Amino acid sequence: MSNMHSFFLTLSLAASALFAQEVATPPSDGPFVQQHANGKPSVKENYKAGKLDGLRQTFDEKGGILTSETYRAGLKNGAATLYKDAKAVTQQTWLDGFLAYPQSKANIKASFSAIKSLKINDQGLGGDQVSALRRLMMARSLAMVPWQTLTLDKDWARKCHLGAHSNEILGHLEHYPKNVPGLSEADMKDAAEACGTSNLHMNSGGKCYPLAQCVDGWLEDDGDNNKERVGHRRWCLSQTLGATAFGVSGGYSAMWCFDKSGDLQNYAATDAISWPVHGYHSKDFTPPDLLWHVTLNPDKFKAPVDGKVKVNIRPISGTLSNIERAMKTSPLELDWLHVDNSGIGMWRNAIVFRPKKFSPKGTCLVEVTGLLDSAGKDSSYKYLVEFF
Repeated sequence: MSNMHSFFLTLSLAASALFAQEVATPPSDGPFVQQHANGKPSVKENYKAGKLDGLRQTFDEKGGILTSETYRAGLKNGAATLYKDAKAVTQQTWLDGFLAYPQSKANIKASFSAIKSLKINDQGLGGDQVSALRRLMMARSLAMVPWQTLTLDKDWARKCHLGAHSNEILGHLEHYPKNVPGLSEADMKDAAEACGTSNLHMNSGGKCYPLAQCVDGWLEDDGDNNKERVGHRRWCLSQTLGATAFGVSGGYSAMWCFDKSGDLQNYAATDAISWPVHGYHSKDFTPPDLLWHVTLNPDKFKAPVDGKVKVNIRPISGTLSNIERAMKTSPLELDWLHVDNSGIGMWRNAIVFRPKKFSPKGTCLVEVTGLLDSAGKDSSYKYLVEFF
């Protein structure tokens, strides 16, 4: 489970009837403390003119801190921190009720560092597979989807190699190969299975790239045949993915992605998954002319309709202090906008777009309009992207 999803789960538990305790009436002004049955505080907060204002903290029954947030005039504003064993594990930044940064730069760098030093069972497959898995983990940690339990599958790696080899023999990418010369009937069956359940990659010039570089290619997902769906990227970031494997043969490679063993808990609190991600996005994962996408939670939004959806990307100069002010900034011109509701990953509702002549630097406010919420009412979705 990722730190962000653990954060929302903890907040939900903390807010749920205040740990099954009878809720007293808070004052119009001043501090307010609620207690567990054992007398220890469950919530400490402050009110001003009948609204939450200032520091709000929640605690477990032993007195350990769980969350710390700041409010202004009833809206979450400033830092919000999740603690585990009295240590801060996730830090967010809110702006008048708007979640600006779901995780801090420090959180991201800590996750990257942990992934680089993580002991991974390579299943006897070798370092190239491990390097690719680490790169995939880093991308998933950045996108705030579960990565901690992602593993390699040895048999899938064997099949992926056969799938890549079948494409090498054919001389082109093929998800549904048949009767490939030189493959036995058993190998042909495994190759076809791998090709039909994997991301495929053809390296330029027929060169054998490191598999980690192929992961970057799937995340970039450029090219006229990919820009309608960015399907390879969406499979890389799918919440359903709990195990994977890679295969390479000559200039062709494959990544097994049709897996359903991933951690699917606590996605009720997640509005969307995006790339570049909501909040801080590493320039290390930002090639030139990057296609952007956002996949909406179908429990919160109805399927978007191509032609009705609009996307505005507004550059923000200086320090962001007011969302409404940022909304008045002139949006960037787009050179691509498309809606894809095909069955890729766990969520279908994807919107793919690209700003024209954009340099990945600074901060942007993304607004998606023309949406309907789960009840069928007009809705929109806004999120911040800052490249670092």
